[in-house]
Amino acid sequence: MKIKIILIFGCFLIIISCSTNKNLTPTYNKGGYNINLSNTKQNASKINIVGQVFDVTNGKPLSHSEVIIGCLKSKTSLNGKYSIILDNSSKTFFVKTGSIGYKSVETDFINLAEEDEITINFYLMEDDRPFNNCEGATK
Repeated sequence: MKIKIILIFGCFLIIISCSTNKNLTPTYNKGGYNINLSNTKQNASKINIVGQVFDVTNGKPLSHSEVIIGCLKSKTSLNGKYSIILDNSSKTFFVKTGSIGYKSVETDFINLAEEDEITINFYLMEDDRPFNNCEGATK
């Protein structure tokens, strides 16, 4: 009996420690994001937005995802990282990201005060809707 309890407790601890979604702001489509604001006081005229895009289920980075802020777009690298630089006049904005085969995630509006660097990590849920193959389609 003691061994069963110890094994169950051990499995519970492993599951909790492997969670990649700590402090995740949930979205309507089972994905989410987390934000970390900082002020490095290096360049007051620019806001640097950096982060990574991950699969919410397995925590693996998603390459070639698109991150959009207004008219600015960035693609993630092979390890899911992105970087966008805004001018400091953009004090209120939201960020949207998406990847082929995944549901998109959009942040709430972000209101800045003195921050000049923001880290936003996105966690996307695989899209379970059927994908239409349009090859060979005619009008």
